[in-house]
Amino acid sequence: MRSLGIDDDDEIRRFADPQYWISYFPPRGKRDLEMMGLK
Repeated sequence: MRSLGIDDDDEIRRFADPQYWISYFPPRGKRDLEMMGLK
């Protein structure tokens, strides 16, 4: 998680819950795709 830029220990602990992954990564993935010019 730290290599992904997540430095907060409390934030990292939340990833023990699989549902948290689902809420965390999709918005960031969308943002990354938009930064590459995709809509």
